Amino acid sequence: MHEFIIEIVKSDEIYRKIANASLEKKDDIYRYDFMKKFEKKWDMYHCPLKAKQSGGYDVVMASGMLGYLLPQKIGDTEQKYIAELADEKLWTDCVASIETVSYTHLRAHETDSYLVCRLLLEKKKIINKIRMYSSKLA
Repeated sequence: MHEFIIEIVKSDEIYRKIANASLEKKDDIYRYDFMKKFEKKWDMYHCPLKAKQSGGYDVVMASGMLGYLLPQKIGDTEQKYIAELADEKLWTDCVASIETVSYTHLRAHETDSYLVCRLLLEKKKIINKIRMYSSKLA
């Protein structure tokens, strides 16, 4: 049986860091503190962490195209929602939802480990709570 390692990337800490950063630093914090952990996933999309030229295609632009809140727009007004993401129960529930999935289910979706976690989370009710918080940030 395979053993899967779950690494929690607590987005509240990263969003707080982005919110408190100067405008010039927000994109790089998003790239290197947040998206760097998912670099293999972005590589599959042929999307670099940072564009070769200013304003070029990279994870910040791609995230915006996917409808995610851009780092430049995260500020004081989002602090309330960032605080909601800090709820330990939310993170405990996320891990528990992944850990309770059967090995057979994991094998059926076996692919890059980042995508496995994403697929599993999307199939769990906890993702609805995460989307609710994320929509408040948008």
